[in-house]
Amino acid sequence: MRQLGPSLALPTLQFLLAVALLEWGHHLSGPPGLDTPYMPTPTLVCFGISAPALLLKGVLLLLPLTWRLGSVLGFSAGEIAFLAGTIILWYFVGRATEGPRSSAPMPRITGEVLLVNLSVAGTGILLFFMGVIAVRSHQGNNLAGSIVEGALFISWALTLIVHSAIRIARHLRREHIKPSAVA
Repeated sequence: MRQLGPSLALPTLQFLLAVALLEWGHHLSGPPGLDTPYMPTPTLVCFGISAPALLLKGVLLLLPLTWRLGSVLGFSAGEIAFLAGTIILWYFVGRATEGPRSSAPMPRITGEVLLVNLSVAGTGILLFFMGVIAVRSHQGNNLAGSIVEGALFISWALTLIVHSAIRIARHLRREHIKPSAVA
């Protein structure tokens, strides 16, 4: 029997986990007497586990308001965008864990390679600041949830920054190492 590779297994499992955590969060209410919105811990953990996918929610701000209203199966448009982002994110994580698809040498660094890696690093920097804000602000009066979410954001941030820096360094190192001529 053929095994399900990480690029298919991870998105499927993470999507199901995200749906379960969001649904759990929908059924929880905050402590009585709060004057600020409450975000349940399962929802904050869900957002932290797939933090880069949250950026897709920001894309909704570019769409007309009428497209952002309503819900599907109890999930808001923002949550649907997050779930779609979760599938995309974990597909790429799965691809990265599968390793290189061929033994071909790494291509020269191009503008496209540099742009992709700088975008990944930029996403990491953004997530780092979002994580610090989550830890410091205790959003919605949920101290434990905010700290866990912020720690997950910072973990993602460091992972993305280091991963992109390593990839850029590998490309640059290959640019400087010229193959010696065989006599």
